[in-house]
Amino acid sequence: NPITFDKDGNLYWKTSIGGGTGGVVRIVSVNPEGQIRWNGNNDGADVDSLGLWYDGTAVVVGRDLVYTLGSEDDVASPLKAVAYRKTDGGLAWETVLPDSVPGASAAGQPAALLAPVLYQGKLYVIAPNVDSGAPGVYNTTLPQLVYRLNAADGELDWYTLLDGIKIRMEGAVTLVPDAFGAGEQGLYCNGDSGATGDGVPEVYGIKVKSDGAELAWAVEGGKVARSHVIYAAATGL
Repeated sequence: NPITFDKDGNLYWKTSIGGGTGGVVRIVSVNPEGQIRWNGNNDGADVDSLGLWYDGTAVVVGRDLVYTLGSEDDVASPLKAVAYRKTDGGLAWETVLPDSVPGASAAGQPAALLAPVLYQGKLYVIAPNVDSGAPGVYNTTLPQLVYRLNAADGELDWYTLLDGIKIRMEGAVTLVPDAFGAGEQGLYCNGDSGATGDGVPEVYGIKVKSDGAELAWAVEGGKVARSHVIYAAATGL
């Protein structure tokens, strides 16, 4: 999984089910010297499980908390957004993402999930709808849900179903402030339709408003392994 860092040089990542984890996915943090600071935990007791599957998403670092995606071990459970304290890895909050795809449906394969993005106290998550089936399958229509949560306590502000997305996506979401006007942020991501020049859009622009989200545009973009759209503020491109 990707490794992220904070201003003090501490590193954070989400594990897979191997590497001495005992099959339990968790968040790990190390200090700049490479010593493990903590595993994500339930207030110092047991390691807090984020499910039994691998998704390839990054840990999002905020001021006081770090954020990630996870699920229960129950194969029918939907995804959840989870926050841990940066100081000791204690669980701060977790919020179920309604109508999202069950995380365990991706067991045995990398799931096509996008890492959340944080902006001005709000956490934005884009995840496949439960009707999408296993998100690791190519060439499958994957209606995506956009969620906005309060980053401090995990309260769900709203979520919106976008049915115009046709492909799997994994990697990062890029947020551009006020891209569509004052208070209307832009979320951008790209994915893999399985082929180039097939007429299936691979790049998506999503308009975020105070009460929901809508698909602003979708264009052909070629084949890509992971979503990593880059925004240049100096040029607006």
